[in-house]
Amino acid sequence: MTASDRRTAWPTGGPPGIVQVEPDDGLDLRVGQPAPTLLPTDLVARHQAAALDRYGPAALAYGANAGPLPARKALAAWTAGAEGGHWTARDVFVTAGASHALALLCEELGSPDARVLVQRASYSLALDLFRRHRLRPLPVGADDCVPTAAELVAAVRAARRAGERIAFAYLQPTFHNPTGRTWTTAQRQAAVEACADLGVTVVEDDPYRELYFGNPPPPSLIALGSRGAVIAVRTLSKVLAPGLRVGCVVGGAALTARLERAPLFAGGGGMAHIGALTVASLLTSPEFPAHLQHVRVEYRERRDALLGSLAAAGGTGARWERPDGGFFVWLRLTGGVLADAVEELSARYGAHVLHGAPFRARPGDGGQAVRVSYSMHPARTLATAGQALAWSLTEASGRNPADDHRTERAADHSGGGPPPSDAHGRHGP
Repeated sequence: MTASDRRTAWPTGGPPGIVQVEPDDGLDLRVGQPAPTLLPTDLVARHQAAALDRYGPAALAYGANAGPLPARKALAAWTAGAEGGHWTARDVFVTAGASHALALLCEELGSPDARVLVQRASYSLALDLFRRHRLRPLPVGADDCVPTAAELVAAVRAARRAGERIAFAYLQPTFHNPTGRTWTTAQRQAAVEACADLGVTVVEDDPYRELYFGNPPPPSLIALGSRGAVIAVRTLSKVLAPGLRVGCVVGGAALTARLERAPLFAGGGGMAHIGALTVASLLTSPEFPAHLQHVRVEYRERRDALLGSLAAAGGTGARWERPDGGFFVWLRLTGGVLADAVEELSARYGAHVLHGAPFRARPGDGGQAVRVSYSMHPARTLATAGQALAWSLTEASGRNPADDHRTERAADHSGGGPPPSDAHGRHGP
């Protein structure tokens, strides 16, 4: 893979009006998207050209409802190989990314006012999507990330006693958004078995699995369970390129058949047809593993740079874990430190973080927290951002950042203390 495969022509998000997230004045640690500089434009271009050469006009026609068969085969082989599972193209339905897959499953499995079991902290946009489909998220467990089997059983029984229907359980067990944590094999097995005994379908969302920094994560929930009882939502948006809009549902041949009869597909064919054919070529190429290895190294360096600078916030009431993959660090705030204060102070120092409240299905549940993403910026920038965040945590805890970092400033004349305000009263890291 050449250097040009790993870079875009634009150093940030792209020219104005093209991308969802435009460049920010400060250090934006809110956005959980792949770094634009790591998007492999030349790699994608070569494989799209290969797809057009191979399939000709068929690559630009309405696609098969469930997605083109070459893409379904490639996606089945890739996901099964990465997860320790066994499934085929018949089990795979191609979608326009994970959000589209979740929307389809809300329609297929949901009904008005039905409950969706979720982790105590859960992906905020999924929570919004469920509510949009008139489903009611129900947080389960005392832990932000890992509900126990007993907690799942208790939640389902309580809901059913109240006359509520359970649509499905939505779980993200690998490099969880927002906490960054990963379940053990035993925790996965216990959740799968508990939901199977209860007759509750599990929807497993696993967008970050291939972005591991050490050993691969444990087998997925669908690999440990059975198709139908567990439905997998997968995407290439985080590991390859979100602009391709290619993901899939792995849920068995019966679910695939039901989805492809929906009017959306019967009238317009499959989603992301040329993107899916591009992916079919790319996933079967030796260039794809090389790309994955490259981005794993890059994101690991970014994580390490952020956490290395953030270590200065020890003793401030903030607690965090070192994620083994993915994009996120979850800062749990204790000792009276408030997320509102950390969010405001970080912005003053030029680093924007995301308040933990949108990740709560129940407002005020689970304590104070902020989410920090290390995906968008290079390591050097993240070291500066981590320093700014450490200052904000120190100040939010009632201490003086200048006092806490006096020794650091003496050792590092490049600027180890809080930055001065500019002419407008703002701070730059």
